[in-house]
Amino acid sequence: MASHVFSAGQSLSGNQTITSPSGIFELGFFTPGNSQNYYIGIWYKKLPPKTVVWVANRNQPVSDTSSSTLQLFQNGNLTLLVQFKTEIWSTHSMSTVSHSTVAMLLDNGNFVITYAFNSSVVIWQSFDHPTNTWLPGGKLGHNRLTKEKLSLTPWRNPQNPAPGLFPIWAGTLKDGQEIAVKRLSKHSRQGLNELKNKGILYLHHVGLLGVQHNPADRPSMPVAVVMLSGEGSLPQPQKPGFYSERDLNELEVDPSSKAFLANAVTVLLHY
Repeated sequence: MASHVFSAGQSLSGNQTITSPSGIFELGFFTPGNSQNYYIGIWYKKLPPKTVVWVANRNQPVSDTSSSTLQLFQNGNLTLLVQFKTEIWSTHSMSTVSHSTVAMLLDNGNFVITYAFNSSVVIWQSFDHPTNTWLPGGKLGHNRLTKEKLSLTPWRNPQNPAPGLFPIWAGTLKDGQEIAVKRLSKHSRQGLNELKNKGILYLHHVGLLGVQHNPADRPSMPVAVVMLSGEGSLPQPQKPGFYSERDLNELEVDPSSKAFLANAVTVLLHY
């Protein structure tokens, strides 16, 4: 199946793939690294080594592609089946008109389900479910329609595309703190209560103490370790909490511009 489109009732299995119109991307079963497991993914067709940019069944691999199928049903739902009957992954998409949908792999790497008679109406798309790669045209943040967070999450390792520890996404600081605490709480037993109570800003506070310009205002390594353990109270930075300035005379800059160093980043203000 070389086409970039397959219709309701069609399926992919074994070594079958579909390719985007200009041959940039390819979709089908793949096995990562030395793994014995198989996943449905999208990769650059002509870029060696194989660079996978999206994975459907990250948490539920299959072991036999000959009896596993990616099938587009007549109701518009795209489903990965094992033994031709057991569902392990699905888009949960639904069309209001039977036999009216097609699945297409586009040249931008987006895999979409649309109406056959109107491709501008997208029922489902992989760009709304990114894995570890942010392709041009994709978005991060919050999907107001589906109420889902669009984030990038690394693979566990080169042989396992299951979601890793730390996602990246566009959101509020509060939401980011909650996600970080939840991720860390799954994989660390020490200092979690302190981390939950004090929040990520506690760690930021210790970090800001460490970038103070005056060495006497910076905590030593043993003291910093004690601080990070959550014991005792933290001193306030001598400078404002977000800013550590060095005198202009200490910097080698163009005299026609005014400069300062804020937290090790040089900022030039031109007249």
